Amino acid sequence: MSEVRWVGKTGGGSCVNAKSLAPCARALAFEMERLRVNAFLMGGLASLWMLLIWIYTGAFHIAYVAMGLTIWQGGWKHRFALIFLVLFSSRKKGR
Repeated sequence: MSEVRWVGKTGGGSCVNAKSLAPCARALAFEMERLRVNAFLMGGLASLWMLLIWIYTGAFHIAYVAMGLTIWQGGWKHRFALIFLVLFSSRKKGR
């Protein structure tokens, strides 16, 4: 008989028999999704912070090439945010 155990911030648990495997899988999937979302948000905040520092220090070539390519790969919402940041920073510098 196989046993699945996990420990997380939402609790933890153990599944031993076949009847409890479905709730166990759902709880484990929820925990993994929560961790993925947290990692995505923290990575996004760190990237945005670095991008803003680079914009205000005037290092545009570093900001738009290094961070721009990373953000562009994130999907259409990230592309919209990147375009908005580029337009905002261009107007602020008077270009």
